[in-house]
Amino acid sequence: MTDCRVARRVARPIAAVFDLIADIESYPRFMPGWREARTLERAEGRQVVWQSVSLVGTRVGFVSTAAIDRPHRLDIRSDEAPFRVFRLLWTLHDIGAAETVVRAEMTVAFRTHALDRVAARLLPGVLARTVDAFARQAAQHGVSSR
Repeated sequence: MTDCRVARRVARPIAAVFDLIADIESYPRFMPGWREARTLERAEGRQVVWQSVSLVGTRVGFVSTAAIDRPHRLDIRSDEAPFRVFRLLWTLHDIGAAETVVRAEMTVAFRTHALDRVAARLLPGVLARTVDAFARQAAQHGVSSR
């Protein structure tokens, strides 16, 4: 199993930052590795999404469930193949009226040891690039980060 974390301060109110992160269907437009995301079900505090991502040169589709606690937490999980565990947890904390700390934590365990070994080497960089992509997207929408 691989765990990695990234944190960043964003000069924008927590609700605006959360809305960017919670728009899972937009991830393929700016997040590295995400190819498709389509909402299958939406209910209060919960969203089921079919996603397709590129992993080690292979395209993988899976269903994930996002638990939504606006504006503080978005917890995306899946245990579908090829994963034993997939979790991307976004937590947000306001540190003033117009500044937010964003934390992204990723935990991944694959069903094969070979993929787990590759993930251990690659996922910290993948998460860093994901958060960097989010920061660029935030900047394009008038949300600055530092």
